[in-house]
Amino acid sequence: GEGSFSMNKRWLNFSLFGSQSPPSGSRGGSVLHDGVYNQLRDQYRQTAKDLIEKGEYHDAAFVYLKLLKNHHLAAETLEDGKLYPEAAAVHLKYTKNKAKAAACYEKARMYSQAIPLYEEVMKYEKVGDLYGLLNQKETADEYYYKVVDSYNGNHQYVKASLILRHKIGNTTEAQQHLLEGWKTNRDAFNCL
Repeated sequence: GEGSFSMNKRWLNFSLFGSQSPPSGSRGGSVLHDGVYNQLRDQYRQTAKDLIEKGEYHDAAFVYLKLLKNHHLAAETLEDGKLYPEAAAVHLKYTKNKAKAAACYEKARMYSQAIPLYEEVMKYEKVGDLYGLLNQKETADEYYYKVVDSYNGNHQYVKASLILRHKIGNTTEAQQHLLEGWKTNRDAFNCL
């Protein structure tokens, strides 16, 4: 009937990333009054909440992503359901948040996907940590030294020494940075 809506005409499945188009002859485009639109939106929200309560995070994320067009809430829902790879994909494709996508890949222990994203957002300490988890100490140290150089450029000798001491394991160089801070009177008290 006029104004009716059927999910099976619109989507063949609840794929978050599929480009499922409606079957031919069933194109959307009806105009809804504000009250009807608000009522429909509220029903979608309630459906998503009900799905979350049942533990059906993927389907709830579908409702947020495709029906409500709330990409951030879709990604959060996937994260809450520990569906980290899917959440990362939503962050990359829809929210354009590479840092959050990298964090999701990290939680999924998909380090090779997380590393290039962390590099793009210049989170070099995190890149070093992940290379450390992959038992690639030399590569990890290269990224830690980038962090140390950044701290030195900003005269943050205490932070540089902490990276050197705890992440790289070079106590002598860490003490040299603290001495440099003392000599140049940059946060001298804490360097002491």
